[in-house]
Amino acid sequence: MQSIRFSCEAILQRTPEDISPQILDASKWPDFTGFGLIPGIKNAEFEIRTTGIDETWEFRTIGNATKVIRSFELHTKSAVDRHLRQIVRA
Repeated sequence: MQSIRFSCEAILQRTPEDISPQILDASKWPDFTGFGLIPGIKNAEFEIRTTGIDETWEFRTIGNATKVIRSFELHTKSAVDRHLRQIVRA
């Protein structure tokens, strides 16, 4: 099984302790209206099991700010997934 990996990062003028609760607050997730080909979130809830997506958040303190790195790994399982992986890599 192959995977697609990508990440985004930002420097926020908040502490990790201020940022973490907002990540876990699923009621705020619909505030994300989309980015490029990634659609927005209509509703969100936590599941016990994921479906082929691993997400990692890394926090680094930089002075009074926090560098946040959000990484994703999408595990491809089908021929369609593999085709999409090729498009993303292009």
